[in-house]
Amino acid sequence: MLKTIPLLKYVVPFIAGIVLSNYTSIPCIFLVVVWLMLAIALGLGHNYLKHKVNKVLHHWMAALLVSIFVITGIALANVYNTAKSSLHFKNTKAAYATVQVIKFPEEKNRSIATKVSVLSVWDGSIAKPCIGNAILYLAKDSLSKKVRYGDVLYVNLQKIKPVTPPKHPTHFNLQRYYALQNISHSGFLKSKEWQIAGDNRANGLHTLAY
Repeated sequence: MLKTIPLLKYVVPFIAGIVLSNYTSIPCIFLVVVWLMLAIALGLGHNYLKHKVNKVLHHWMAALLVSIFVITGIALANVYNTAKSSLHFKNTKAAYATVQVIKFPEEKNRSIATKVSVLSVWDGSIAKPCIGNAILYLAKDSLSKKVRYGDVLYVNLQKIKPVTPPKHPTHFNLQRYYALQNISHSGFLKSKEWQIAGDNRANGLHTLAY
């Protein structure tokens, strides 16, 4: 199969790296350093093999190439997973945040469900850049029904809590489900705990796609 689908030998370790990222907490700077060291070693080995055949070195280079794809998978998954970043809003004690609605709101029985991305948190009158995604349930009223994809909201950050794991192993794992969507927190906000904070910043292409 590897001969008929040559890319498979690289896709498998790349996917393995993505999976491993869920069970490791390796700093990105360390991954970059290791990746560069492996790339340099691979380049030197390739240069050597151009002048002299060495089967042992060839196998070692294959292992280095596999390792590079594994590390690439881990690094990209870590970059995607904002919850692992030091800039994530969970690491702040700020009471309020500015967020942007990044998905079309969905009307529920008692609320309007929205997926938001945190843009900044407020330390008094100073806004500090932050990242992270959350699911917000806005109490259904005339104002929340007007929320649209791309809207910027000012919200009470203290009402947004980490998604908890299931109490029983047989129950649906909502925490895992949301984590796969790069969402780590959720919260229910009453009408007085949020407000529209600015102009709509919707991406025109995404709006057309929706």
